[in-house]
Amino acid sequence: MNIKNSTCYLFILDVILTLIGIYLLNKKKNKKVFIFIILGLTFTCSISSNIKDTLVKKGQDIDYSDVIEYIDNSGSVYRTNNLYNNLNSINQVISNSYYTTSIYSSTSSANYKQFYNNDINNEFKYRSREILATTYNVLSNIYLGNKYVIAPFYNEIGYNKVIDKDLKMYQNDNVFFQLVMQHLIL
Repeated sequence: MNIKNSTCYLFILDVILTLIGIYLLNKKKNKKVFIFIILGLTFTCSISSNIKDTLVKKGQDIDYSDVIEYIDNSGSVYRTNNLYNNLNSINQVISNSYYTTSIYSSTSSANYKQFYNNDINNEFKYRSREILATTYNVLSNIYLGNKYVIAPFYNEIGYNKVIDKDLKMYQNDNVFFQLVMQHLIL
């Protein structure tokens, strides 16, 4: 049986059971049976639609060991802008001394969102306004304290290549210190 036929059968079963549930709710006033049918249909539809879903890989595809070593040895408290695999690495923390401006969360500060999106005019790469993704905006990177930029290519004023292997990292010593910026924004 192919997937189209099974989907068609599930849809027909869904319609029949929904109609039976509505009938029982209207005629017999049996809310428990109706709720049981709706929950069963929800569970069945969820399982059938997600059974063949391919999920995001659990492990890292990129070896960040050189970057981690470099940032850990610097002893500085600055942010890092990761432009590799942007959306998949948005909330990824690769070491204890890795700080970032990107976040995908509905709990981030409204003041920070206002500043990041409207005041400094970062681009919207994705449709969701909750995604504060990393940016190529050099003014934003300097102002937000992004001393390090991990990117395949980054040719912006003030940033010099410090790691030139499979993973490339650029550094700018003339960025604002992170703690000063947190106080000004928040």
